[in-house]
Amino acid sequence: MAKYIPQYLFDGLVANRMIADLANDRATFDKLIHDYAEKYPDEDIPSLVADIKSAATEGRAVIRSLIDAGLYGYEIDAIEDVMKVLEKAASLQKPIWRRMLENALFAVQPAPITDRVAKARDHLVAAGHLLKERAAPVR
Repeated sequence: MAKYIPQYLFDGLVANRMIADLANDRATFDKLIHDYAEKYPDEDIPSLVADIKSAATEGRAVIRSLIDAGLYGYEIDAIEDVMKVLEKAASLQKPIWRRMLENALFAVQPAPITDRVAKARDHLVAAGHLLKERAAPVR
């Protein structure tokens, strides 16, 4: 069976890339990519990295909107909260049995994901909206 990175892991890689860019330290991110290249041998790694970079650029606009709204003082805090929202959303979309066995058996995609950058952007935007809604006063 072919092994490609699932969307939820791609989204996580995008968040990790934003953190690496913010810290101006790509060594940890590059190691993460190397590890994923071994786990997902069918992925075109240069395309994966290009897609992650593209999605991270779009993701920074979401982070900027959270800061501009006065919800966060630091980008890292906003990125970490967006990452938590993405992780929670990914786990809620799977049945409990799959969540329990995910890492061992099912953390693969049988075919490349089409439009993964657009999907990641949509997920990041949705996470940003959710964080803004949580911060909004109840009326």
